[in-house]
Amino acid sequence: HDAQDSATRAATCFAPLLFVKDFQSLQETAMKKGLAVYKDDRVYLRGYCMSPGIQLIEDGDSVNLYVALTLHKGDMDDAVPWPFEHRIRLTLIHPKDGGARVTDVKPTRNLQYYGKPAASSNTPCYFGAHFLDVKSLISDGYVEEDMLRGKWEVL
Repeated sequence: HDAQDSATRAATCFAPLLFVKDFQSLQETAMKKGLAVYKDDRVYLRGYCMSPGIQLIEDGDSVNLYVALTLHKGDMDDAVPWPFEHRIRLTLIHPKDGGARVTDVKPTRNLQYYGKPAASSNTPCYFGAHFLDVKSLISDGYVEEDMLRGKWEVL
């Protein structure tokens, strides 16, 4: 019975919604300290136990938003292929008109981040090749009531 439940969980593929609260504080931290990280609760996606997230990194007088990920030891680790190589899509959703800003990223073969976790969790990482400009997200209305909304998918 447990194996069947685990197999069902592994086959389930959904896109958890990210609700990044206190976004202004996160942005201010990035400007002061160079970076700020938002990590969501653990979730199983395609059988992998992970914490989806975002990382804000200061870039001169602006801040860039990157997709972030932490892989954790999970009860499906022996049933999924390693290293983790799935593409990830972050879709930020406009709260009023439903518009979207999308960024797709793909892991490298770095086992420190994407290998099967030997300890409880791998080193947290972010995908540096693609980013979204925080100033334009704010000016275009993606941050409302100090919250950024998005969908985080493993493809």
